[in-house]
Amino acid sequence: MMENKARDLFAYHGEEVFLYSIYKFERKQAK
Repeated sequence: MMENKARDLFAYHGEEVFLYSIYKFERKQAK
């Protein structure tokens, strides 16, 4: 049960980080 929760949290956090790096990359390209 605990393991499942940790995996979901990691998956969610990973997606957030991924979207953030795309955001930063796009900002760099715009300049």
